Amino acid sequence: MDSESIAKLAQIVDNYMGDRDMTVRDFAKKAGVSSSHVQNIKKGNFKDLQISTLTKIAEAMGFDFVELVLRIGLADKPRDIFSADELSRVAPKPYKEILEKHGDLVIRIAEKVALSDISPKQLEKIVDAIAEIKWGN
Repeated sequence: MDSESIAKLAQIVDNYMGDRDMTVRDFAKKAGVSSSHVQNIKKGNFKDLQISTLTKIAEAMGFDFVELVLRIGLADKPRDIFSADELSRVAPKPYKEILEKHGDLVIRIAEKVALSDISPKQLEKIVDAIAEIKWGN
């Protein structure tokens, strides 16, 4: 993660905890991560976090992973968030093999979409069209 995103995440977590008078221990318990993880996040003392940790932090604050990624400014930098190996490791079983073979392509597509004006509905139509061509569905 870049320093700007780290600072934004630190501020979001710190503000969330401050607004609710939560201790590091309280937030760590709610998020299901260690207190030292939370302390490091609040201080911005980290370079990278696993997707699973970011997801837990987001959910503890009441939003999903994507919303947190948008809030800290990583939505236009998918390669800063994901690697093909990470995608295939956390993917549901039916997608593991596909991501192991084509994970880099998925990330490149995500980058193009993030930097474009394609709406989610348009993207859904594109994906459906590709699936129909590929699998005849």
